[in-house]
Amino acid sequence: MSLKIDLKNNWKKYLGWAWLALSFLALVIFYVARIDYLLDSDMSSEMVLADVLAKSRNIILSKNWNYSTELRLLNNQIIYELFLALSGSYHVARILSGITLYILLAISFYYLCVQAGLKKYFAFMAGFLFMPISGSYMEYVLYGLYYIPHIIISFVSMAMVLHIAKTEDKRFKISMMMGLFALATLAGMGGPRQIIVTYLPLGLVMMGLHVRGYWRGRREDYDKYLGAYIALAGAMLGLAINNIILSKIYSFSMWGELKFTSFSFARFETIISGIMRCFGYRESDVMTFDLVRNGVCFLIIAGFAVYFVFWKKERRNIDEKLIGGYLIGATIVYILLYLFTCADLRKRDAFLICFLRC
Repeated sequence: MSLKIDLKNNWKKYLGWAWLALSFLALVIFYVARIDYLLDSDMSSEMVLADVLAKSRNIILSKNWNYSTELRLLNNQIIYELFLALSGSYHVARILSGITLYILLAISFYYLCVQAGLKKYFAFMAGFLFMPISGSYMEYVLYGLYYIPHIIISFVSMAMVLHIAKTEDKRFKISMMMGLFALATLAGMGGPRQIIVTYLPLGLVMMGLHVRGYWRGRREDYDKYLGAYIALAGAMLGLAINNIILSKIYSFSMWGELKFTSFSFARFETIISGIMRCFGYRESDVMTFDLVRNGVCFLIIAGFAVYFVFWKKERRNIDEKLIGGYLIGATIVYILLYLFTCADLRKRDAFLICFLRC
């Protein structure tokens, strides 16, 4: 009898957890069954790097590896290397690493939801982390695993900023600040990507909210969120270390070739198209299943627009203002980056920004 009452009163909660379990298991089953058919040279090179690190007894970095666009510091090779040492098999290590990264992604998102006051919605929202929202997301996140570490760092960093703001214990607050600074520094040492994706827009939005708080005489409320500035400072220190020290030791592509360019409507169209593809839009005949797919894409975009109309009008707490403002700020930073520089307009980079809106 008590079970029936419990189910009746908590059916939404159980439905959310059932949805999360179903989406997670479906992804794991697909990943395990099709892993041999999904690998390409880029994915395989990540495993080779982990093998090189294991054999050279270097845990994280190797001087004998030519890295591509960024230095692999807080990245997948740490997990790959662990399971290679335990199993000795590329196949087993790849599967176990993928599942481990999925779990870490869910844990980091849970931490963010708890600190943002969204714990009761966690299961429902987390289920979408494991769904193939678009081809780009499926390829570069779910089975490519490339951007999962970046997304985890973003979730954890945002959660730590909120956590620090809520903490009253001074010793614990200082410890949290030191931890956030260390995490941001390590992230910045890998290259500018995490700064552009997370720390720069987060710091700029917090700065805008802080100035507004001073103007309205609510300084003490916004002073609690100094973690956003600490994270940005740590990330910039890490980037300086990357450019001044690590670039002299390790071989990787620098962003020094990035140049400002003139405004181009063609690039703007490419940016908008890339963002739409990230939400599942596909160019095809109208009278196909893609009519449904594209319709859902339009609904999602319309939902964002409606949300921000009401978000601006309603009174929000600082947490909501920071997260909502970050969404806008990060999007603006990326659009400006791709619009006024020669940055490569790769759809996976555009998608990364969209995905972090979860």
